[in-house]
Amino acid sequence: MMARGSSFSRSHLRTNGVKRTTTTTSKKSGKPKKWIKAAHLKKGTFTKYCVAKGYGGVTKKCIAEGKKSSDPKTRKRAVLAQTFKKMARKNEKKRK
Repeated sequence: MMARGSSFSRSHLRTNGVKRTTTTTSKKSGKPKKWIKAAHLKKGTFTKYCVAKGYGGVTKKCIAEGKKSSDPKTRKRAVLAQTFKKMARKNEKKRK
């Protein structure tokens, strides 16, 4: 047991108040492979943004516009949408 006043922090055990489960880590980044499970997402929010801007859905052009947005949340959502598109393409290649 550690003494009071020590500089030991347990913040490495949690991310945004959510306990991480023990998972294997990626060789490249060292991040947990199931990182998306710990993420707090509002599904469909970026799609609504794209439709409101006149796109049929989430497209490359919409992602590019979202990454240039002045709103930091929209920029993050655009990057996340781009990541999901890459993941979907990667999974399609594995299935073939």
